[in-house]
Amino acid sequence: MNENDLAVKITLLEGKKISINVAQVKELLKIILLELALMEESELLNLLRKHRERFIKFIEEEG
Repeated sequence: MNENDLAVKITLLEGKKISINVAQVKELLKIILLELALMEESELLNLLRKHRERFIKFIEEEG
């Protein structure tokens, strides 16, 4: 998945809670990806696991 595809997906998932466009999301992604790239791999993996668990719980509650 490239950055543009990810930005579009984020705007769709965001669900119009806050009106942001793809260009704004791409700017935020640049900053986020830079911060993630600077993290230790174990720290990054823990962060991703935590958010995956939250997402799964959210989906189960919505289902």
